[in-house]
Amino acid sequence: ERVYTWGPGVRDHYLIHYVVDGKGTYTVNNTVYELRAGDIFLAKPSQLITYSADKEEPWEYYWVGFNGTEARRMIQLTGFEEVHPVLRLPETGEIRELLLSIYRSSGNTPAADAEMAGYLYLFLARLIRERGNAASTDTQAEYLTQAIRFVQRNFASDITVQHIADYAGVSRSQLYRAFLSDCGVSPHDFLQKYRINEACSLLRGGRLT
Repeated sequence: ERVYTWGPGVRDHYLIHYVVDGKGTYTVNNTVYELRAGDIFLAKPSQLITYSADKEEPWEYYWVGFNGTEARRMIQLTGFEEVHPVLRLPETGEIRELLLSIYRSSGNTPAADAEMAGYLYLFLARLIRERGNAASTDTQAEYLTQAIRFVQRNFASDITVQHIADYAGVSRSQLYRAFLSDCGVSPHDFLQKYRINEACSLLRGGRLT
């Protein structure tokens, strides 16, 4: 039996495991979850977790770790909850193939980064679809999505938080609360972090000084 423990401060990213065969247990927030094939479990940054394979039917799982300016919002849209960090999906092979595609795309080039990110978004989109229509009908999620798209398309221009709020059709205070709730940062900090991430990407690509 192999037991894995991640302590607080060790991990700076979200971690999602997908059980494809066998059984095991996952412990978080002093709660033990009995998992089997089809279960997906989430670990948040700096969260103390422990998980281990069943002695009689040890599990096989695939996993992916990620962070970034949109990570928290995407996780919230998938349906993971603080009191229940486990999802169950029908076993169709789709989830397994998406996770394998992320792995197969790994590399140290800008193209590999883009391909891995693309498959990661497809994987998260699959989880969001499984949640149903709740995410798509949520008003805050809708205008937050509009605001983030505006930032993605215009971050290189001299835009302000007011420009973002105007585009999303909400007040600055509504926008602030939405970003703080779903992304964990203010609209201004989100814009600055997005610009820095894009700058780092350009530097890694070697196209600019």
